[in-house]
Amino acid sequence: MAETQEIPWPRITVEAAAIVASILLAFAIDAWWEDSKEQNAEVDQLLRVLAELEINADIIEQKLGTISTAITATSEFMSWMGPEPEPVQPEVFFDRWTTLYSIGFFALTRSAAEDYLAVGQIASARNVDVRNAISNWYSDGKALEGQYAALRVAHANLGTQLQATVPMLHMDSKNPVMEGHPKSKFPFVQADVFANSQVESRFSLYLIRMEFFKIEALDVFNSQADLLDLIESAM
Repeated sequence: MAETQEIPWPRITVEAAAIVASILLAFAIDAWWEDSKEQNAEVDQLLRVLAELEINADIIEQKLGTISTAITATSEFMSWMGPEPEPVQPEVFFDRWTTLYSIGFFALTRSAAEDYLAVGQIASARNVDVRNAISNWYSDGKALEGQYAALRVAHANLGTQLQATVPMLHMDSKNPVMEGHPKSKFPFVQADVFANSQVESRFSLYLIRMEFFKIEALDVFNSQADLLDLIESAM
């Protein structure tokens, strides 16, 4: 009768442990690799957000300069108004008018922030503050654009009021593109503007809207600086 073969349990146990260990190691490597890819993707997204914030900082800073200049010109223009206004040199009148009315349009860029918030990759607790801060900035940026939209309404209303009061060709003829074209033959009387309470009201609303925008723009500008520091510390 053949002898019973002895099973090498110690060797089998060691080999089994080695197999299990290798499988666990493979899982750990795969998990590390996936986590590394996600972190790299997150860093790339945050770099895009950083670049976008820097662009927006420049946009806001430039617009603040334009609005601050327009506020000064508007305030000076309103100081000339009253029941018995003193005459102002036509060149000064048209220079201040051009300055206060030439505010342009305003829009921020938010595509990188939108992509970052839409993907939803950030799950780690350490980056919750970053996500919340970007989300808050996104909302503040939209609100700031809404504030400027209200300013543009006041801007349009002021223009409409002036068009009903002043022969606008007098103002338009100061534009270089109007060189060589006919000048207005209708009289321009400064008192029609300076002694008109409705015009003053339009200027007042316009000035208030610019001040509102300036305050909110400064808040967004300062919060962007804090957000830049927060993002850089999280990468």
